[in-house]
Amino acid sequence: MRIAVPSIIEKKANNLTFIFSVVPPIVTIKNADDRTRKFIQLLSEVYDIKIACRDEDIKFCYPLIFGGVFVFSNNDMNRYEVNGYLCKGKEENIKNINYLLSIIEKEEWCFRFSDDEVLCHYKNKKFNECKWIDNIGLRFIMDTL
Repeated sequence: MRIAVPSIIEKKANNLTFIFSVVPPIVTIKNADDRTRKFIQLLSEVYDIKIACRDEDIKFCYPLIFGGVFVFSNNDMNRYEVNGYLCKGKEENIKNINYLLSIIEKEEWCFRFSDDEVLCHYKNKKFNECKWIDNIGLRFIMDTL
């Protein structure tokens, strides 16, 4: 069996952690980093998400399993289904974090995160390096051979 999960982009703003699940590439055992490979291998052995995630932080596990955009704050977590593409930008058009959270699923936006990188959400792919926001997450692909 092959298992594929989305790539993850983690950004911080104020006291919030944003996790964006994106494709391409879809991560498999062959192209995963060590942490993701360990998760995928364990999941393929036990077929149990609870066991595969038991030693992992939910900031790592939930975005791989469910896809979408996650926002974590202390003990709170919100998941958003954001349709479109995530692209690197140059100039932010949203400066208020609360406003960003109110429109994150509904409108296009560009926001500057704590690392000074601007990420933008567009409904349509604007540039080749834009990545599709994956609202699906974990995929099981059965091998019949």
